[in-house]
Amino acid sequence: MSKKIKMSKPTWIKTEEYLVIVFPGNAPMHVKVESPLFKQVLQALVVDEDYDKVFDILTPEKILTVETKGELSMDNQGIVKNRNKENVDPVVKDYIPEFRKNGWSLEPLARLAENISKARSQFVRDQMVRFLRASKFQITEDGCFIAFKGVQKNSDGNLVDAYTGTFSNNVGEHPTMPYESVDADPHRTCSHGLHVGAWEYMGAYKESNRSILAVKVNPADVVSVPYEYQDMKMRTCGYVVMARDLKSPDDYQVEHPLSSSASQKTTPVAKSAVAPKKEAPAPTTTPEKPSKVVRKSLEINNKVQATGEEKIDLKTLSGSQIIRLTWLQCKKRILISPKSKVRVLKYAVEHFKAKNWHVTDTTVKVQSSLVQKVKEK
Repeated sequence: MSKKIKMSKPTWIKTEEYLVIVFPGNAPMHVKVESPLFKQVLQALVVDEDYDKVFDILTPEKILTVETKGELSMDNQGIVKNRNKENVDPVVKDYIPEFRKNGWSLEPLARLAENISKARSQFVRDQMVRFLRASKFQITEDGCFIAFKGVQKNSDGNLVDAYTGTFSNNVGEHPTMPYESVDADPHRTCSHGLHVGAWEYMGAYKESNRSILAVKVNPADVVSVPYEYQDMKMRTCGYVVMARDLKSPDDYQVEHPLSSSASQKTTPVAKSAVAPKKEAPAPTTTPEKPSKVVRKSLEINNKVQATGEEKIDLKTLSGSQIIRLTWLQCKKRILISPKSKVRVLKYAVEHFKAKNWHVTDTTVKVQSSLVQKVKEK
């Protein structure tokens, strides 16, 4: 049996928000002063000088178990498990770095894992994970996620669904329908159910006088995620309306509980144990990334150099090519199946007209370099 290697004395520094520790040959490890682990680390580091214990406490496995009160754990292969030692869907693990970096309690992730496990089948869970990974969704304290929904105003000024006008969608309300009444087939794009989506799916509602809502969805209520629309549309049997009239996805922010009380006082550190006064920069939150589809389009568009304009009849292109050209030229997304070319063509012409790209019937002026890029796909 191999002997465990003892950890060398680390260098460390304490700022107002973080304790940052660097062991030789290892990446920096940090813990927020509000974290329940802070006192343990400080005791082991400064008083006991037990550096093996410091390293063990700050491993992800230990942090996850402590901060979820044993509801979640991580094995030495990085697989997250619940209290019953069952594997938790990997999408839960995706949120851990963001929660830790911001000093948020990890307990909502334990509730998220539990709610996902309550989905009717593994098939539904797999669809839900595609949806959660397609965009950036906020997780609520009770383990739900925030999605968006476009609605309209009726004659009384109340918010109702945009299709039947029968489902009231005012803030605080909880529209529901029987689970069995929602279409569970992801191959059917538009069908029965309460529809919600990612912010990127809200295109048509951003450009109208309709209202975009922030809605809270329990993973246990998810029924299906259509294969079209890059996994950004979902059918569910219920949601709670949290906010209305959003102009950007940042207009509604979930209040995250901290990993311990924000008013918790930090244990004073003896002057003799304080590191040099130079301050390490506080870790910053990783910028929000757009979806894979948007990133790819932006990447291509950034490489394109304008080489003049030429006329092209959109009818000569396929549905997919029209959608791509409209995004690259007008920065407008058409969230319709490419197979519905007539509808795609209609929306494309409207977007080109709105951008004043000299439209004649279905013939438009575009950058010459973009035409070749679209036809290469």
